[in-house]
Amino acid sequence: MIIRKKSLHLEAYGGLCNRLLAIDSALTLGAELEMPLIVYWYLDQGLGCRFEKLFITPIRVRLIQSDLRTFFGKCREKLIKRLIKWAGGYTPTISKLENIEAEKDRIRKARITRIKSCTAFYGNGRFIQLFKPIPVLQATIDTYKEKLGAKAIGIHIRRTDHEEAIKFSPLEEFERVILQEIEANSQAVIYLATDDPQVETTLVSKFSPNRIITQKDKPFDRSNSEGIQAALIDFYCLANCCRIYGSVGSTFGMVAAKVYNIPIKVVSRNDFPGGVDKI
Repeated sequence: MIIRKKSLHLEAYGGLCNRLLAIDSALTLGAELEMPLIVYWYLDQGLGCRFEKLFITPIRVRLIQSDLRTFFGKCREKLIKRLIKWAGGYTPTISKLENIEAEKDRIRKARITRIKSCTAFYGNGRFIQLFKPIPVLQATIDTYKEKLGAKAIGIHIRRTDHEEAIKFSPLEEFERVILQEIEANSQAVIYLATDDPQVETTLVSKFSPNRIITQKDKPFDRSNSEGIQAALIDFYCLANCCRIYGSVGSTFGMVAAKVYNIPIKVVSRNDFPGGVDKI
């Protein structure tokens, strides 16, 4: 990696939507400061898929990718950090730039700025629509979009290792929401996105596969390309609904709602300390 001019470097980590939020913020900051953006997209147990297997790479972004599950990938990542330090790079590792004006002054003066983030840290989501799924995934998304129609309702139920969502967005609350939607419209169609196959089976059995639409033969393992591609299909199917019901503490539904600026409500128990019903 040869560093010839001032540039903004982003290590986006975490899940799919965490990374999209971070890249969106870096694109916003880079455009404002007129600095090129280099994104480090690392494969790990939480997201085992290369960027080009998901998206067409935006023209504003240069990608550097390594698989941190391998010895070579770990060594390459350490080497890159040393090169940036050698080049006099400014490296904030905080996930949110708290005093953005002061940070911007330091970024302007630094030859290289490397930011590590798993969330939005600047701007308001203006570049989310730049991300375009690769054609083979877009074709699948379009098939579901046609099946769902213009008035489908999206539901995202986060489970597995997300303790907050499991505790404060229990399945019975989502069932209550579904029943309310059916009462309001007997023809209501719902797209269900979840990381728990048991949740999918339970709701499809209770409300019928004609009512609850899910991705057919979906892999749930996020440590490989197929699982992340399936998550991306879920993401855009939710984005194409007229509104979304999401889970407490999860960015997945929130970011999907940003794509086309549709409303989202967070489904929660009455005793949820956040006390909100939307993001």
